[in-house]
Order: sequence, then C-alpha cells, then structure tokens
Amino acid sequence: MLLKAKKTVIIFISVLAVMLFSIPKTYTQAAEKFAKGADVSWLPEMEANGYKFYNGNEIEQDCLQILKDHGIDSIRLRVWVNPPMVTATKTRL
Repeated sequence: MLLKAKKTVIIFISVLAVMLFSIPKTYTQAAEKFAKGADVSWLPEMEANGYKFYNGNEIEQDCLQILKDHGIDSIRLRVWVNPPMVTATKTRL
C-alpha cells in the first residue's frame, strides 16, 4: 500500500513538473508613457485677476501652452453646479 502511494505521488509530481515547465514564459511590457496632468480649474480666476504666465525664456505665453510644452497631456476641470464665483462656471472653463 505504501509503495502504491509513493508511486502515485511521484507520478503526480512528474506530471505537474512537466506541465509547469511546458508553459511558455510571457513577459509583459511596462507602460511606455504615463499621463502627466494638471488641475487648471483655477486658471480663469487667475487670468481674471490679471495673472500673466511666462515660459522659460521669460516671454509671456498662454498657460495651457506652457503646460503642453512641458509635457502635460491631461487636465482636470472642476465644474460647479452653483459656483460661488463667476469664474468657475461651465462656460468660463
């Protein structure tokens, strides 16, 4: 009885080993690019208050263009249902 149990265990382990080693190895590629983003909900209010934005060469430029030039490819806009300020409305954003 003990010999039969050992034989069954050895066969089971052998089959398991063959199955494990026959599975092809697949490697996943890491994401080549991550999204870089910024929250620009404050932009209309700052522009309404007279803020100016300058690029690295100290030339006045649109804030969104500066962000784009620095690799920002996603933006977040918070839109309020009943905005406390006129600058936070859907039409202004």
